[in-house]
Amino acid sequence: FFAGFLASGGGTVGGERASLKLPAGAVAGPTLFTIVPGAQSGAAAAAAAAGEDGPGVETLGPSYEYGPGWAKLAKAAEITLSYEGLEVAREDYLSVYRWNGVGWEDLGGTIDKRGRRVMAVADGLGTFTLGYGEKKSTTPPSGKPMAFGLYQNYPNPARYDTIIKYTLPGPCEVELVVYDLSGRRVSTVVREVREAGVHEESYALADDSGRPLPAGVYFYRLSASADVATRKMVVAR
Repeated sequence: FFAGFLASGGGTVGGERASLKLPAGAVAGPTLFTIVPGAQSGAAAAAAAAGEDGPGVETLGPSYEYGPGWAKLAKAAEITLSYEGLEVAREDYLSVYRWNGVGWEDLGGTIDKRGRRVMAVADGLGTFTLGYGEKKSTTPPSGKPMAFGLYQNYPNPARYDTIIKYTLPGPCEVELVVYDLSGRRVSTVVREVREAGVHEESYALADDSGRPLPAGVYFYRLSASADVATRKMVVAR
């Protein structure tokens, strides 16, 4: 069990197994935040007992209840869960999952293999756990090669940072760039070779000089070999 007061300046609550990090401005005033291991809603506990994690989802290890549930966050929270001591078959496909009332929602995540932990961005608190599913595999169940695809960023609108997910049918050099409404390039998120499969890039909503992007509408464009896709995202400050 972890507990701690965080105010408008932000900060971190938790320990080696689970932690919560809030940026400055996420809450208006001092709030007591808690992390309770093993806590699940009745529906989540029943689903776990029945082995019904959801389509293509396999949860891993204990769940953690991040509270208070009523807290309204002005900026996204950083949820970190450890898989130290757990038997992990597919380390590269680990994600943080949040219980949404009817099933586990995949929030994605950034994997720290040295520290054996996964970090994800969430726009609210609740019950979180680690897991991975078949949909993260590089080859769909049909056996057909994975198609090129660019997905909607999440969260969207985004205030703190956001995750951009895409899929590649084969290894290639990719370029993921953000543009403003005038068509001006404001940031290069990634420009390097990526392997075939599912990829997630964490974007801090800043330009190439590190300055935070003003609130507004932006476009992110993914180029990979002959494939190009563009989507819209909203920055809310």
